[in-house]
Amino acid sequence: MEIRFGQELTAQLKTQLPAPLLLLAPEPLLSLLIDRLQPEMALPLPAVNPEAAAALAEQAAKSAAALAVGNGFILTEARRLCGGVGARLILAPTLVCAEAVETGLGREPDLVIVDYSAIWAGQEEISRAAAGEILSLLTAVADWKRASAAGQAEFDQARADEILELVDRLLDRSDDIFDLTPAGITLLYDLFLERERLAAAMGSRRAVEGSEHILAARLATVAPAAARGQLLCLATVLMSELHGQGSRAVKQFLYWIRAQWKPEELGISEPNLAKAMMGLPAFAKQGGYPHTILNEVEMPPEKVKQVFLAMRASIIQSSLEKRDDDKPK
Repeated sequence: MEIRFGQELTAQLKTQLPAPLLLLAPEPLLSLLIDRLQPEMALPLPAVNPEAAAALAEQAAKSAAALAVGNGFILTEARRLCGGVGARLILAPTLVCAEAVETGLGREPDLVIVDYSAIWAGQEEISRAAAGEILSLLTAVADWKRASAAGQAEFDQARADEILELVDRLLDRSDDIFDLTPAGITLLYDLFLERERLAAAMGSRRAVEGSEHILAARLATVAPAAARGQLLCLATVLMSELHGQGSRAVKQFLYWIRAQWKPEELGISEPNLAKAMMGLPAFAKQGGYPHTILNEVEMPPEKVKQVFLAMRASIIQSSLEKRDDDKPK
């Protein structure tokens, strides 16, 4: 898999890709890109039914290259639907999302185009929230350690330190993440790739996905419009409290980078969130997930309420912890 970073890369693709080209994107972006790239074939994503999915796979088989442009959900579907064809698969994310490079989501892309000029596009809060993919390693490692104590995994402190080093690198560049500078965007993708490298070296995602990923999967059914990074931000805050680690540092970072992660920002009502939390241990068991803290706790309403109160607790906002854009004009 090759990754290219730069400005205005998507607009340059037409002259660089072999014909015939199949363009895949959601509407109305698809119509805009058709005018710009003049592909031989174009189909909308997501595929609305099995017939549309079959038509897409058929067109991909006739193409020399398939270019998918969109968010993490769109890119994941393109990877799945183009899995059995020989066309070169190129992904061009319109916001920062780990799904473009994560293993196990379908066919590995041949090329990922990270176009800095396309990342802003009015979705800054969602792109910033992709940091949740790396913040989630905090609770994933805590779950790994618990699984080891329960005899369900073998904990490796050296590997854990490598994983948590990714979080340190993220926290050190909060201003670049907030501004979505080329350096900040590149850092996020570098961290995604490093996470994948570590998981591959260990032969399992056991150490990089824990209870927070289980909660995010559960919440995806409640808030289908939310990006996975946003759900992981919320889930990491909640699972940090459940682990007894506290979530103040995580919330402070999310406040600093201006990521959308609060339930109301993601379209999740508190009753729906409470229902998801109370049913989480059973959801984890039914899903066959690896051992996490969810195998060791129950979620009665009183406990969920305590976690919610901790989630809502104010962070310290001293003069040193406020952004310049918060200060009175």
